[in-house]
Amino acid sequence: MRRLHGIEMRLPEGKLPGYYAQIVKGIAERTVLFDRRKELLVLDDPASVPGVTDLLAHYRVPADPVPLLLLPAAGVRPGPDYADYAIETSEGRVYLDLGQAALFRLARQGPAAEPAPALLQLDEHLIVSMAGDDGDEWHALPRPLTELADRVARIYGCEAVWLAD
Repeated sequence: MRRLHGIEMRLPEGKLPGYYAQIVKGIAERTVLFDRRKELLVLDDPASVPGVTDLLAHYRVPADPVPLLLLPAAGVRPGPDYADYAIETSEGRVYLDLGQAALFRLARQGPAAEPAPALLQLDEHLIVSMAGDDGDEWHALPRPLTELADRVARIYGCEAVWLAD
């Protein structure tokens, strides 16, 4: 799992091809894109974000930051709403928008903790589950459901430990 920096552009319609070419050229002069999907630019270096957003502002292209999490290439178990939250690029990489999804792992709070039933209770809401770089099992669910995950975890003697923003 790796955090990256996305910029969602809203390119105006009806412009001449040269207009878009100037924007593409300007971005290429400022940074190397890690990835791209339609109007979503994916940047690896946070220091390059201001230069790209300044360029877009110069061309009056509205843009919003998108915190992204690059999912591992293997070991990802999609949930029922995976397709609604996963952003797949032509390069075959898959990202989650951390503005829309929250990641957590379950930590046992005592010898009677039952993480398996807690996950079963949350299963219908999970976007994806995967092994993290730390070896822990991580799960993503829609951000509005974080309180639900906290309550379910406590009922089963666990704690939902959230990936820090």
